Amino acid sequence: ACGALAGDRCVAVAVVSGVGPWAATGLDFLDGMGEGNEIEFGAALEGEEPLRELLVLWREEILAAGVQGTFASLQSVLSPPDQKVMTGDFARHIHESFCLALENGVDGWGDDDLAFTRPWGFDLARLAVPVFLWQGEQDLMVPPAHGRWLADTMPGCRARLLPDDGHLTMLLNRPAEILADLAAALRTRD
Repeated sequence: ACGALAGDRCVAVAVVSGVGPWAATGLDFLDGMGEGNEIEFGAALEGEEPLRELLVLWREEILAAGVQGTFASLQSVLSPPDQKVMTGDFARHIHESFCLALENGVDGWGDDDLAFTRPWGFDLARLAVPVFLWQGEQDLMVPPAHGRWLADTMPGCRARLLPDDGHLTMLLNRPAEILADLAAALRTRD
């Protein structure tokens, strides 16, 4: 949205494991997603109240679960590379991040899910800045079909479809490269 609507206030965009639009022609939104995401988006399609009921239940489970419980609750959306990194300090960081995000409720989580299933309100063809797309080919949270669809749709997109990465491995393995792309775009602008 920033790349399409923010004008000269946006120099470049990094899309990291980003979803495509729900009703996009040529993209089956749920294809390749883990079971947990299918349940979650199914509830979002039923409406705000059914989604809220599900997320409140999941919130209670996550807050009570501890690190191992959070890992167990994510199993259906963790590909082998993501399962491999969900240990030690990183697993603790993910659990603590979930707890912090959910401390005051599920409103933000629900808003995201509802937004994912509704029209975006802008046209990707309006992107007028460099777009750097990073997508793991083993991502079960946001399947690679989303990255390929976005890469084909966004003008001037520089896509990196990484065969050995999942969703969480992007957070762990790729930040320096992603930031280097954005920094290079900023230097080019000046």
